[in-house]
Amino acid sequence: MGKKKHRKMPAWRRYARMAIGLAGAGVGAIVALSPTFRGIKHMFTDPAAGAADIVQDTTGITIGASELKPDVGRILGTAVVVGAGIGLIMLFRQVARRICHAVA
Repeated sequence: MGKKKHRKMPAWRRYARMAIGLAGAGVGAIVALSPTFRGIKHMFTDPAAGAADIVQDTTGITIGASELKPDVGRILGTAVVVGAGIGLIMLFRQVARRICHAVA
């Protein structure tokens, strides 16, 4: 058996694939982290308040309250948003893989 001939991917296609993948990772990360934006913004001025904001926004638990009861609706909302962000990342990877092979 002879040696297989491997074709090198053209440079423009490799960079287009990389750009689409990076754009998807950026969009997906922004969507997945969106429930924590208020807390991250407050982290720069007061780390304790920022951490409390993240817990409040993602679980509904108020730090320092007498009753630490989570809000199921907020937890499910956070899970849906994080899942959507991960789904966007996976979708952009598939798009990059398919588009860059179909353009040949």
